Amino acid sequence: MLNTIGADLLMLMLFYRIEFIADIVTNAQNIQDLAQIPRDSTQQIRQDSINIPQNKQDNIYKDSTEKSQSSRIMKRAKNAETPNSITNQKRPNYRNLSVINVYKKQENDLTQFFFGIDVGISMANILYSLTEMKETSTSSKSYSLNSGFKVGVSNIDKYIGGRFYGEGSYIKIPKFHILNLGVNIDLLLNFYNTKTWGIGGFFGIGGGMYMVLFDDDSLKNSGKVPFSPIGWLGGGFRFVLENTHSFELSYRYSYIYASIYNYSESRPEIAGSATTQYKLKTDNITLSYILSF
Repeated sequence: MLNTIGADLLMLMLFYRIEFIADIVTNAQNIQDLAQIPRDSTQQIRQDSINIPQNKQDNIYKDSTEKSQSSRIMKRAKNAETPNSITNQKRPNYRNLSVINVYKKQENDLTQFFFGIDVGISMANILYSLTEMKETSTSSKSYSLNSGFKVGVSNIDKYIGGRFYGEGSYIKIPKFHILNLGVNIDLLLNFYNTKTWGIGGFFGIGGGMYMVLFDDDSLKNSGKVPFSPIGWLGGGFRFVLENTHSFELSYRYSYIYASIYNYSESRPEIAGSATTQYKLKTDNITLSYILSF
């Protein structure tokens, strides 16, 4: 009986010991697994933390190297810019391609005052009208020499410019002495230039007035028109020497008739008044000499 109880107790103790040892082994295995996971994660994180910054460092190093090389090249070019530009400027065929410098190289801006004298031929168109009971009118042409002067200022670069000037001229037509005073504005063009001479043209517009003196005793002073407004268009060619002496051949067309005489008087025989009128329009061909200073 005692032997049986002792054997049972021995078997029970062995069973619990075996179970206890198995629990210890299982716990130890779990602890090892738990320890293994953080170790691997830590190694991976460490590896990632090492690899990513290393790649960035490589890129940063590469970029800094390229920037350093570019900076050195720019410094060399900057250091070489001054002597090269000076050398190039000494060369006769050197051309600076910048817009500003090209404009400066082509620019030959010249502002001058000038004085000129004119001689030419005037073709006068004269309209005469007499109004009594009815109006009768006739027209005639007259050719005469004209002479004049001009004073003004001009500004021209290599190819284009302008000028503004005042002028005076004198012509003689039947029964009248005509003094013309006016102002002009012209567009100047240079077709061909050298260092000593040039050829060009001009086109302009102007206006002024006629001042009239009588050369016929039959004309009445009360019929005089003191100032008769006129207008014209003109153009021509010019030849320039040394930017100082100019010779011009021009044609001027007057586009309105100016009234130079208008006299009315009573006529008992017609139980009314009679009106006498003269109107004038002149076209000129002129040769001019201009001195610029």
